[in-house]
Amino acid sequence: MAEHFFTRQVGEYMRDRFKSQLESSLSLKTCHYGDLDPFPTDEDIISNIVPAIFIQPQRLTNDFATINQRYHDYLSYRVFLVDRLPEGITQEHVRRKIELVADVIVDDLRMDASTAPDLGTPAKGQIVWSMVREIDYRPPEENFLASCNAQLFASALNWQVRMLMFK
Repeated sequence: MAEHFFTRQVGEYMRDRFKSQLESSLSLKTCHYGDLDPFPTDEDIISNIVPAIFIQPQRLTNDFATINQRYHDYLSYRVFLVDRLPEGITQEHVRRKIELVADVIVDDLRMDASTAPDLGTPAKGQIVWSMVREIDYRPPEENFLASCNAQLFASALNWQVRMLMFK
């Protein structure tokens, strides 16, 4: 997928915010912008990187330009949390951690004109809103993690950002 300039910039901004907001409460070891591709399957190495949050760009769509030469981009991301399933703890209890991640997006990191990343001067875009579209407590990413044999689980959410773009 060819990435729009702001797709990476907004995703990396969120990665940095997740790391600073959730590092201690979730004991995060990794916060990565990109796919699971670099995720190791060796159990000894996994212990050095989980719990982890991955922010994966999904798609960029836009609508038509208006008379004043403005249009909207809709950036979609898949945000997933990978963690161990400790002995004696149910999956349901541990999966609630993704709700903490969603809370950071919704409450603490509400992205609008006042809290958005700096998009340059003069800005070619402005974030209008961002929201969690859905939470997936049993995502397909768990199929990949099953090959690791390290008692890992994943939870995910789909997050969308609407940007007003200027020509």
